[in-house]
Amino acid sequence: MAGGVFSGVRVIETTEGIGIPFAGKMLADLGAEVIKVERPGVGDKLRHVAPFAKGESDPEKSLMFLYVNSSKKSVTVDIDSPGGCDILRSLVAGADIWIRQGQPEAWDGRGLSYETVSSANPDLICVSVTPFGESGPYKDYAATPFTVTHMCGNTALYPHGSGAQHLAPCMLGGNFEEYDVGTVIAIGAIAALYWREAGGEGQYLEISEQEARVMLLQNENAPYPVFGMTFDRQGAVQKLQASLSYKTKDGWLNPFLTQTHEFASMARVMGKEEWIDEPWFNNIAERRQNHQKIADAIQEWADQYTTAEAVEILQANHIPMGPVSTPKDVVESEQFAYRKFFTPMSHPAIGEVSYPGKAFNMSETPLSFAPAPLLGADTESVLKETLGCSDEQIAAYRNDNVI
Repeated sequence: MAGGVFSGVRVIETTEGIGIPFAGKMLADLGAEVIKVERPGVGDKLRHVAPFAKGESDPEKSLMFLYVNSSKKSVTVDIDSPGGCDILRSLVAGADIWIRQGQPEAWDGRGLSYETVSSANPDLICVSVTPFGESGPYKDYAATPFTVTHMCGNTALYPHGSGAQHLAPCMLGGNFEEYDVGTVIAIGAIAALYWREAGGEGQYLEISEQEARVMLLQNENAPYPVFGMTFDRQGAVQKLQASLSYKTKDGWLNPFLTQTHEFASMARVMGKEEWIDEPWFNNIAERRQNHQKIADAIQEWADQYTTAEAVEILQANHIPMGPVSTPKDVVESEQFAYRKFFTPMSHPAIGEVSYPGKAFNMSETPLSFAPAPLLGADTESVLKETLGCSDEQIAAYRNDNVI
């Protein structure tokens, strides 16, 4: 993407899944040239994970892969072969950032240790990501993102707000913890790049997925080390007093009422003006003790309206309460349509598709998006144009199943 913030920055990505490749996507959307190295004939394992476009099981149609790999190039290289290691070593030698996944020993055994690649490219920023870090008793634990998520302390709090400690823990949907990891990785890479461009040099970033996730779960994990307490599964009742979920005629409302003036506005809307001057209603502790009384009144009020009607009334009275939106509601939202958030683009395997777009707007260097690459779509061009390989060399690599 010409003119992007990171135009001219080359990133080599040897990662799979959702979270770590999301870091590469963020850099690519900002203009970096991100070359994704995949296994010949197989590709990133995420290519084989549902849901698939039109329900067709096809490695080019995995919707999650298409999202977290937009704006990248795909090069297929067997990095377990000597020739493949040579190709990867040459790619890294000309890169600004290398994002890699797995313990250092696995890369050392391929002749791709940080010491080796940085001696050839002192400006290289090597971002090494492992499940639990490169030291400590969990260093060599076998893990999937599912394993790491459950070892972060947050899933034990769900089902949130239930207070039911006997129920098995559960994860929230949406893979949000994985995207959190990708965001931390991108921030670390950008910080290292800034330092280098300000007169520093390349460096090694060690990132533990577990630590990255725990850092961003401050809503529940921070109180324990600071205060020695946890909210367990009391959730909304304990923290937010009467801030529960309420059923309307056709959906749900989810308020976040914390201030006395917000409760007063709600009381007026519900026809409970008499509460406003009562001492219990104006005292946070006593209001919490009466949370069920307030919750019952809100539910009785919500029973009368559709979600849209209720939201219109609440927002007209400056009460911070909105609908619980489904993915369909979000995609069809007039707010997103007005701001042109969802970005249409054409993918060769699935045709026209809209992706979630920019999370921020930049006046001088706007973000730009391109569809995710087909497996190995850029192998030949990268070998020729980036590494200077001849047609004969490329043919030999193909003949030896290196690419």
